[in-house]
Amino acid sequence: MSENYFTMLEAFRNYGNFDEVFGDTVENKVGPNVKLGSVRSCFSIGPGKGQYEIGFIKHCEANISKFLAIEPDHASAEHLRKSLVVSLPGAESQVFETKLENWKGLSDPVDLILMFHVLYFVPDGERLDFLKKARDKWLASGGYVAVMHASRMNDPESANMLFERLGRRLPCGKT
Repeated sequence: MSENYFTMLEAFRNYGNFDEVFGDTVENKVGPNVKLGSVRSCFSIGPGKGQYEIGFIKHCEANISKFLAIEPDHASAEHLRKSLVVSLPGAESQVFETKLENWKGLSDPVDLILMFHVLYFVPDGERLDFLKKARDKWLASGGYVAVMHASRMNDPESANMLFERLGRRLPCGKT
């Protein structure tokens, strides 16, 4: 991924109040209804800096003792490593700094797989196989997969659809 992508993504998130709306949605809509106390191990695919994944884990009350992630961007991977030490103290954590297609995979299945804003990078014709691979090779029996993916419709507000389905509205910009 190019540096331009991350610059544009950060600008998009800063333009509106994406972080605030996401946090509020996880805290008030998802967290009270999704309790993951049995979850001990987690694998996050393309978490960037990890702020959404860590927030999700905390609000869903997961008891993470092992956190694995694959993140191709060096600066994001470094930031995530530092965040994990503070946010999940005592948890064994490892961030693999490579592209998913170059990665050999997990040695042991995990209880929770997080895919937040990552399916955009999997070609449409390969998504079903990718999800099957995650389920069959990386996920422990009885485990969970959490996916956040906004639609790519031609509607200029399609990125808002996820939050609207959860009863929240993401404004187009700060005023």
